[in-house]
Amino acid sequence: TLIGQVTIEGEVAEIGDVLAIYVGSELRGKQEVIINGGVAWVNAQVNAAGGDETISFKLYDASTGVTYQNSDTSAVITTGGAIGSFASPLIIEMKDPNGDPNGGGGDPNSDPNGGAGKGQWVEESLDTETGLRTGTFEISNNYPNQPQGDLVSHQIEPNAALSGAIIVEGSLQMANLKGANLAEAILVEANLEGANLEGADLTRADLGGANLRGANLAGAIFIDTNLGGANLEGANLTGANIDAANFSGANLSGVNSGSISGTPQSLPNGWILVNGELDESGDGGGDPNGDPNGDPNGDPNGDPNGDPNSDPNPESFGNVVVYANNSATLIGQVTIEGEVAEIGDVLAIYVGSELRGKQEVIINGGVAWVNAQVNAAGGDETISFKLYDASTGVTYQNSDTSAVITTGGAIGSFASPLIIEMKDPNGDPNGGG
Repeated sequence: TLIGQVTIEGEVAEIGDVLAIYVGSELRGKQEVIINGGVAWVNAQVNAAGGDETISFKLYDASTGVTYQNSDTSAVITTGGAIGSFASPLIIEMKDPNGDPNGGGGDPNSDPNGGAGKGQWVEESLDTETGLRTGTFEISNNYPNQPQGDLVSHQIEPNAALSGAIIVEGSLQMANLKGANLAEAILVEANLEGANLEGADLTRADLGGANLRGANLAGAIFIDTNLGGANLEGANLTGANIDAANFSGANLSGVNSGSISGTPQSLPNGWILVNGELDESGDGGGDPNGDPNGDPNGDPNGDPNGDPNSDPNPESFGNVVVYANNSATLIGQVTIEGEVAEIGDVLAIYVGSELRGKQEVIINGGVAWVNAQVNAAGGDETISFKLYDASTGVTYQNSDTSAVITTGGAIGSFASPLIIEMKDPNGDPNGGG
């Protein structure tokens, strides 16, 4: 469990901002921040593989659409461990997304594989025998002001380290990039038609709108990579890892995709991932793992309206009613018949019959916490509660707990949470005999 406070360049993060938690290139958890008392809190579950693992952070800024990838904050997690607490949270400071991720300026004449900062490829010479150009990787802190050159048919040495390269609207057409490390490279609208990227590492790279028509991407790593709007017509994706990759709006016509691994964040309309192959007979743009005949967010083996990552018989509270106001914040502790609620249990928050919010409980220090946004229509409104018990599949609808919300208001705090006591689902809802 991670409990922390999040800032961006010293300013408090805002409602809608999402913190992502990584071990290396693996996304281990993510959580929208919750504003309470003028502070951006995060209370997240972080998946642990075992042993000591160091976590790092990214933050999506909902107000600007920018993803901040630079932070000096890190921490070590262990299975079942806790990082931070409500009394002593981990302070997570995010930095300028366009700045040097290492905090310093790169030397433009330094070793291309050892320098700090962003950079770009620049043309160096033409091989008159092969007709191929060779280039160097120039460190630069002046992106995007420096022009980006075309790099047609570049012969890049195998397994070249190009992490952080910037090639915006430049051309790498027919370039040999076999085994290259292009992690976090910026290749927006770059021309990579016919390029050889076999086994290349494109983790967290930005390939938005890039032309990858006919490219060899066999065995390439696209973990958390942006391929939105990219042209992959006829490309070879055999054996590629596309975990958490964004393919929204991409052209996948004629793509060769056998033995793909990972679960993509999104696929173009009509595409799904079936047994390691991309298939255009999908559900019209829903979750790539959803039931092709049901709700695009559905569990392929369970309720077609369910969460694709949840139990086949999940809670069925439905969709939250959203109002165009500042939501109220609820911080509470949840019990069932005096016993602490458990991992997977989901609290639903109602005003009358309208579902105004729902949140899975988070276990910390043996207590089931809920830290939820509650949609407010305006004025004073009384909220009530239901709870889905994941271990039994039972929904508890009886509780003596209620509270009054207002637009932008707060119910409970970490120091004084609202105690939400759920009762026997078959008992008298009014508590009488």
